[in-house]
Amino acid sequence: MARYALVIGISEYSGGQFRNLKNPVTDAEAVAQILEKYGNFHVKRIPSITNEDKKTYKVTRKPLNKNILESELTKFLQEQATKSDALIYFSGHGFAQLDTLNNESEGFLAASDCMLKFNNDKTKVISNENSVSLDRLNKLIGNTNLSSLVVILDCCNSGYFASGELIRRSLKKFNTQSDYYLITASQSYEKAYESEEYSLFTQALLKGLKPENAGSDGKVSGDRLFDFINTELRNSRQEPTRAGWGRSITIVEFASQNRDQSSEPDFKSHNPYRGLAAFEEQQADFFYGRETATRDLIKRITDSTFLAVSGTSGCGKSSLIKAGLLPYLAKDYIPDSSNWVVKSFTPEDSPLRKLAKALEHRPPESQTLLLFIDQFEEVFTLCKDEHDRKEFISQITKEATNPNQSTRVIITIRGDFLQQCAEYPETATLINRNEPTTYFITPHTEIELEKAIAEPARKQGVIFEDGLISEILQDVANQSGALPLLQYALTELWNACIKDNTRSQLTREKYAEIGRVGGALQKSAEELYRDLAPKDKDYVRRLFMELVELSDVDQNTRRRVSLPRLQDIADSPEQFQRILGQLSAHNRRLVVANDKTVEVAHEVLLSGWERLQNWIKEDRENTQFSRELEAKAEEWKTNYDKQEDALLTGLPLAKYEVWRQTNSSYWISSLSEEYLKKSVEKRDRAKKRKFQLTVGIISGFALAAISLTWIQIRSLQDQAKSSIEGQIKAQITLAETLYKKNDQLPALVESVKALKILDENRTAIDSSLYLSQLQPIIYGVRERNRLVGGHKSLVYSASFSPDGKMIATSGDDNNIRLWTTQGVPIREPLKGHEDRVRYVRFSPNGKIIASASFDGKTILWSANHNGIWKAIFKFTNHQNQKAVYDVRFRPNSGDMASSSEDKTIRIWNKDDKKNIVLQDKDTVMKNEYSIYSIDFHPNGRILASSGYLDGKVNLWDLANGNNSQPEHLGKSKEEKHSELVWVVKFSPRGDILASASQDGTVRLWKVQDKKLIGIIKVEDPSSRILGVAFNSTQSTFATSGEGEKIKLWDINKAISLWKSSNKDLSEPIIELKGHTKTINRVSFHPKDDSILLSSSDDNTIRFWDVGLNRFNPSKENLELDSFIQYGCISLYDYTQGNQAGKSNLEVIKQLCTKYSNKL
Repeated sequence: MARYALVIGISEYSGGQFRNLKNPVTDAEAVAQILEKYGNFHVKRIPSITNEDKKTYKVTRKPLNKNILESELTKFLQEQATKSDALIYFSGHGFAQLDTLNNESEGFLAASDCMLKFNNDKTKVISNENSVSLDRLNKLIGNTNLSSLVVILDCCNSGYFASGELIRRSLKKFNTQSDYYLITASQSYEKAYESEEYSLFTQALLKGLKPENAGSDGKVSGDRLFDFINTELRNSRQEPTRAGWGRSITIVEFASQNRDQSSEPDFKSHNPYRGLAAFEEQQADFFYGRETATRDLIKRITDSTFLAVSGTSGCGKSSLIKAGLLPYLAKDYIPDSSNWVVKSFTPEDSPLRKLAKALEHRPPESQTLLLFIDQFEEVFTLCKDEHDRKEFISQITKEATNPNQSTRVIITIRGDFLQQCAEYPETATLINRNEPTTYFITPHTEIELEKAIAEPARKQGVIFEDGLISEILQDVANQSGALPLLQYALTELWNACIKDNTRSQLTREKYAEIGRVGGALQKSAEELYRDLAPKDKDYVRRLFMELVELSDVDQNTRRRVSLPRLQDIADSPEQFQRILGQLSAHNRRLVVANDKTVEVAHEVLLSGWERLQNWIKEDRENTQFSRELEAKAEEWKTNYDKQEDALLTGLPLAKYEVWRQTNSSYWISSLSEEYLKKSVEKRDRAKKRKFQLTVGIISGFALAAISLTWIQIRSLQDQAKSSIEGQIKAQITLAETLYKKNDQLPALVESVKALKILDENRTAIDSSLYLSQLQPIIYGVRERNRLVGGHKSLVYSASFSPDGKMIATSGDDNNIRLWTTQGVPIREPLKGHEDRVRYVRFSPNGKIIASASFDGKTILWSANHNGIWKAIFKFTNHQNQKAVYDVRFRPNSGDMASSSEDKTIRIWNKDDKKNIVLQDKDTVMKNEYSIYSIDFHPNGRILASSGYLDGKVNLWDLANGNNSQPEHLGKSKEEKHSELVWVVKFSPRGDILASASQDGTVRLWKVQDKKLIGIIKVEDPSSRILGVAFNSTQSTFATSGEGEKIKLWDINKAISLWKSSNKDLSEPIIELKGHTKTINRVSFHPKDDSILLSSSDDNTIRFWDVGLNRFNPSKENLELDSFIQYGCISLYDYTQGNQAGKSNLEVIKQLCTKYSNKL
């Protein structure tokens, strides 16, 4: 790209009000020569004369009047430098003028013929002629079309140009489209001084543009230049200022031979990497790779008083603020931001208290207060008081929106908690304001990641062995949230290699030894755990479970716990001190401790240490029970002073008593133990009193002693029966609670546990009452199996093999997984994609799998003779590696079709290099054009496609090959979809095409005449429908999407309703509830229409029984054996296929083996 510079040096002034200057001419010429030689700028000098060669120019000492100065600036900005990199340098007189209307000063550049008018006491300029207003120049810049702009002003009062309000007012358009950097010689109220050969400022500027100040890449950026000038002018009579947006702008660049090779840093053994800890402000010198993101934040916080920085756990939110943004603010990247008062805190369990403490010593209104609230999700995870939560959010909103206070608020929050912010109107309003208030952290580019790896070591005089950085990059590529694992691995690598002051290289051998990026954390944690004594191992497990905040929706987070609490769960104070020391030691740093609390060093530990993952799965239910019990016990102690009337009674007591009896070895606090024990004792005393009263009454009637014995026996029997019924009621209550929460399979498991108790006590208990309570759960649960943990997060796609014996799934971890239909993983995941895999499908014969990914590739997979699936072909013909959104096998052919973000559909064959390219000429120029879904007609001669924001559905006649143009369905606005169409699907017979849209409807089209024959109103408008499926008989249609429900519809009823009255069908046959996030795909079993498969953003794949004529006994037919048999058979796949089910298998195995040979 061309680069242009306008260099201005005015030494001559007329009129007597400004003295002539000696430096501007030499200043400007020296700057011009450096820009030409090392900056690759085309330089325009004014005023200028030709050199002796008559071909080149130099700055000359002659007047430059206002008309010429303004004309040259306008011509340069609006014509010469358009769409190019531009630089303006000015050396001459500048001055401030008082605006008498608002009593504020304005800045001006003085032309040679400038004249001033002063106030009565000659102390302030109140008007002038023949100058260039910096305000006007700012507005002129705001209306230009430049790629980037650097402005360097060496004149008095030039800091006015960097006025924050001025820039916000005048450069909003410019700074959001281009890169901008400004350096001024002085503050808005200061003079700029001359020196011997050059002015004081330009002398420092010229030194900063020398090779000695270049970075390791030979470049002098605006940042590097300003930092040098600022250091040079420290303790001088003037203070330079800067402002900047966008990427780092390079001013000059030197070849390697021009740089001083001896400037390489000296070797230092101190480890620059952070392990699992966030980078703090004092580690900013080692924080690399987020320069672009930091500049984006500078831009956002300049224009807004509130900013939410969001991203996945492990993307570096805290580090970006602490080591990126805050150090930039300390360097005045926003004018005067070095004087801002920064208050940082995490909400913990008392956000109101933490906020009050932060506001204790509030700065004066004239000074900006920056509130940085890190880990904002703790407001939802650790704060249990809803009133406090609402009040905290209200106060934060007031801080960010009060026009009488100069306060800015920045929060960091995990992306999966943004939805919870939306539940509070005030935070939703903050985030939805017009100015950008949310910043989503994107993954590092490869160049950024390389800097984050290499630069901290280089700064310490340490190098990586050749090829090692590439190896590490390959290990980290496309792994969401891998930054903490990378930092931990680099920390371990440093500790393994730099053991003394002589070795200064990080080696591949040691990298392999520590377990690489993927295994370093696991290896380190396991080594520590392996060497512990058995009792210490038990304590470590208890300790880490205390440090995890459990969630029902896979949002487990770290939990900050007090030191006394962790000491309380230890076997001894000595054990507590010893284990905490080992876990927080600098060479491990798995936990972070201060004088009050302990927490895991990073949430990545919750997923990066396999043993801890297993503890969380195994102890989840017990931990939740114990915490519930402890909360009640704490309330009993704090609010009721341990009064007997506040003890547990009835079903709640029975629930916790049953749990404690079956989990007696699980640790609970002494307070919880006391609370439960006293509750049981109170209940037993009440029973005893009842018994004694009975005895007294009978004695009063002078019954025989033998009768008393019979009463005692009967009483004991009644007590036993009461205890059993308490267990049953507690079990049913738990099952009902789970069922109401749509947690279907666990509800069914708990119901069968209740049946087990009934089965064991048939003679003592009348089961009919309990069976009537269990009936809606046993026969209402439709979920039959649930696969969890196959993918790291979202599950995009799930498909049955044609024979129905296997399923393939894909997700945002870039992998494909194969499973049995019972949910058992088949071998290792299929790896080959470099980005999320949106679709995975089987070929008609089931021998090939096709996958479509955001990495721009379509991969075909096939199993070898050992049953191992391997990639056999990669199709990469879509333009610029644009995302591939869908892939389909063409019936009765070896052809494939793939649709892409590149606006094309390509039909191709792995054995033939030719491919047909389909492109709709009517929409090819639309930027929003992407093809999200395609489907072949069963005859293979017609293709349907979707994906247009205008709601079009296209049918392509493939007989025309590359010349094909689609026929658009829907002849009127009423017939067409009003928003983007996400999915198209032909019915099995091919006579109907279904299209599903973001407008909340599915439209049914008759393929033969292209007419609309039915509308199904699935969701509210603007709620995406992402999954659709026909059953084999075309009688039932399934839909899924953002509504978190699967709905089954009667197709014939939809068609009949439209035919008779042009009405939508809005009542589904049934709704399947259980998924907790968007449901991406649904598909019927190819051999059994009663089985439906679904995949979701909640990281689960689920199997559903959708048989519409299932056995469902009447209330009069309450037979225990029928209930048990039906429940056990319904649970078979769940208890066989995955760990969540297996953990419950032993509990019900004895019961179910009586009724089902399968179990």
